[in-house]
Amino acid sequence: MWGLTERELAGATSSPSLIDVLFAGEIAGIASPAHAPDLRGYVERSLRGMFPSVALGASAGVRQRLLAAYVDQITLRDVVGLGDSRDPRLLRRYLSAIAANTAGIPEHKALYDAAGIDRRTAPVYDSLIEGLFLTEQLPAWSSNRLARLVRTSKRFLVDPAFAGPLVGVDVRSVLRSGDLQGRIIDTFVVAQLRPELEVCEPGVTMHHLRQEGGDHEIDLLLEAPDGRVVAIEVKSDSAPDRADAKHLIWIRDKLRDQFVCGVLFHTGRRPFKLDERVHALPIASIWDNPGPPTPYAV
Repeated sequence: MWGLTERELAGATSSPSLIDVLFAGEIAGIASPAHAPDLRGYVERSLRGMFPSVALGASAGVRQRLLAAYVDQITLRDVVGLGDSRDPRLLRRYLSAIAANTAGIPEHKALYDAAGIDRRTAPVYDSLIEGLFLTEQLPAWSSNRLARLVRTSKRFLVDPAFAGPLVGVDVRSVLRSGDLQGRIIDTFVVAQLRPELEVCEPGVTMHHLRQEGGDHEIDLLLEAPDGRVVAIEVKSDSAPDRADAKHLIWIRDKLRDQFVCGVLFHTGRRPFKLDERVHALPIASIWDNPGPPTPYAV
């Protein structure tokens, strides 16, 4: 139900999962992807859609119509078919409010007000749209090594392309807005990594991390069953530097040996080292030649 990832579309499913490569400590050996898109290319892929009917061969115009019809089908008709008597128009407005805040931690009241619903209705709607694989809530990470961690989940569209019919964005509008770029690219990366959790080392879970007040924030934190972590930041910049990795360096110093590596995904074309155990990787490294992992010690 997660849709087709770029790795599946590229026919690269026989290669190791990047998550396994990272947990094996092999980040320094990851080569440049053979075909890395630029920022526009990543946005186009993000808004293309992951479901087979829209991802495989359809033109941009056809894809937009199919995505709009799919969202309408689920929110305006399928929910009624499930026997829920709530107003499907309010459900659509609630979903649109979440879409506008994808890859964020919006205030609950802001979502309720935007949709015109109350706090008692929201959990019912969340259950519906999460059960239909439209949205998900990424849980916050907790650790006794770190203080003042926010416990609120981070909201994501399961497929960033849903932002098209729900928020009315297209490639041009995303490229004009730094905020939209960040949200769409973040959502795209999560959509690529989420299915990898099912084929990588068993038991790896995905979280986000944020301190109260926003002093430090990690976009994604992968945790292995033994407590080791890989921290991930996502930037729409094509040439990040060490300053962009400050949160990764901070958590490395806090977690010490528990920290395997930090990844700063970017829209450039080559990988490079930013600091000790902290590297910048093209987003395309998720599916394009990630390199062989070292076997895990037993």
